[in-house]
Parts: sequence; structure tokens; C-alpha cells
Amino acid sequence: MRDMEIDPKLYYPEGYHPELLTDWPVDTDLVVPLEALPENLKQSMGAAWRHREANRKILEEQGDN
Repeated sequence: MRDMEIDPKLYYPEGYHPELLTDWPVDTDLVVPLEALPENLKQSMGAAWRHREANRKILEEQGDN
């Protein structure tokens, strides 16, 4: 995969070269509370995620009864 990478100098503007993350910093899943996510990130998540979240809320409500 690394051999197929495009050189960042070719697509970042001149003078802008962020530090690239080449290794995932954790060994397990990265879990972030939904409340901590920015609204634009939540809106960009796919329809399958929204469907799971709606189902989760319904199941929680049914469990409270």
C-alpha cells in the first residue's frame, strides 16, 4: 500500500505539510462518546450508522418500560 501512495508534496499547498499518521496510535477500537463529536462529523456519518443509532434509542426506551 505504501508503494502506491502519492507524494504529499504533489497535493498539499506549498508550505503546508501536516504530520502524517503512519501507524494507528491504539491497539484496539477507538471509542469516542457521540456527544464529543463535532456536529459536522455526525452529519457526515452514513445512513447505516443513523439507522443503528435510531434502533439503539428505541431499544433503550423499550428497556426503560
